[in-house]
Amino acid sequence: MTHEVPDGWTVTNVSSVCSVVTGKTPSTKNPDFWDGDIPFVTPSDIDDRKYVPSTLRSITNLGAEKSKIIPKNSVAVTCIASIGKNAIIKEPSVTNQQINILIPTDKVDFQLLYYLMEHNAGTLRGMAGTTAVPIVNKTLLSELPLLLPPLPEQKKIAEVLSSVDEAIAATKAVIDQTKQVKKGLLQTLLTKGIGHTKFKQTELGEIPESWEILKLSDSGISVIDGDRGKAYPKAADFTDEGYCLFLSAKNITKDGFRWVNNQFIGEERHGLLRKGALSREDIVLTTRGTVGNIGYYDHSVPYDVVRINSGMVILRNNGNCLSTGFLYLLLNSPIVHQQIDQLAFGSAQPQLTVKVIKDFLLPVPPLAEQPDLAALLQNCFETLTANEESLAELENLKSGLMSDLLTGRKLVEV
Repeated sequence: MTHEVPDGWTVTNVSSVCSVVTGKTPSTKNPDFWDGDIPFVTPSDIDDRKYVPSTLRSITNLGAEKSKIIPKNSVAVTCIASIGKNAIIKEPSVTNQQINILIPTDKVDFQLLYYLMEHNAGTLRGMAGTTAVPIVNKTLLSELPLLLPPLPEQKKIAEVLSSVDEAIAATKAVIDQTKQVKKGLLQTLLTKGIGHTKFKQTELGEIPESWEILKLSDSGISVIDGDRGKAYPKAADFTDEGYCLFLSAKNITKDGFRWVNNQFIGEERHGLLRKGALSREDIVLTTRGTVGNIGYYDHSVPYDVVRINSGMVILRNNGNCLSTGFLYLLLNSPIVHQQIDQLAFGSAQPQLTVKVIKDFLLPVPPLAEQPDLAALLQNCFETLTANEESLAELENLKSGLMSDLLTGRKLVEV
């Protein structure tokens, strides 16, 4: 801590303000212990939500006698393998042995305790060490240092952070709903079109009579592999800034480009490479590991010199039957992703070859119809993007508030 502890705040540890209990699993061989009314919490039930939602399993009163019932408003913290996930238990429950439970005394507000554990998740992972199966046992967790304000301030800090959490949860709900709408809209518009009454059966199912089914390679789309020769960059060639953005798997998500953990190469290295440089309006498709993620290199991308890595291909539209904007939306549709799921090979690391990609089947409407279809779909995409940007801003806000309020760097008015 680089600043003084505020007046009235105390430096303490977990065991001074909580009872620490390690969970226990009743015998799974005894059916009398299971499928009762008492929630049984495992690490799988703890996600990024503040409260433990409904659990996958439950136990009976007889099963609970073989463990310990944890009171509501306790904080569950994962302590084996997946370290530091935490959530508040909202009703009496039993947990398994991979979870340590913090049962707060009257010295600490249970919601503030939750935020303190979230704030200290990285510290907990550091305490677990680098063993094959990381673990933070009850003793280590009990000794975790905490900085606690007086109880009225605890409640106010928790109230501030809870309001941000509520906004985050609401935004996530909107994003989930928008994704479902997007998926349904893609499927409907790209198989039914707008206003059509006559349809025909094809390899992809029913489509409007005036549409065609074409292979990607017959649609004027070139599939361009990256350079994999001797000049391919090595780890030492990458920098945090530079002449050419060299795309990695982290830059292309299921929702398009994401500019995080960017890596660059210099102009000289860029000049040694033959293939794989992007032109505006190119589309990038991931082909190894996480296959099927797609990015659209339009004029909104803030980098002028960009290359793909060896786990991607460039789709370049040289034809006259598909607009590139419509092609991008089409490639994001269930129609194409079902083909990717069927055609990708390799269990350890799924892959797509150039030959397989060229054989993708596409429903192709007349060019005159594509702008209206694209406009409806693009509106949904833009709504999703705007909500995801709002979510990122809220998460950054929460991170900053936690850093300030939980350390006393900034004080709240009570």
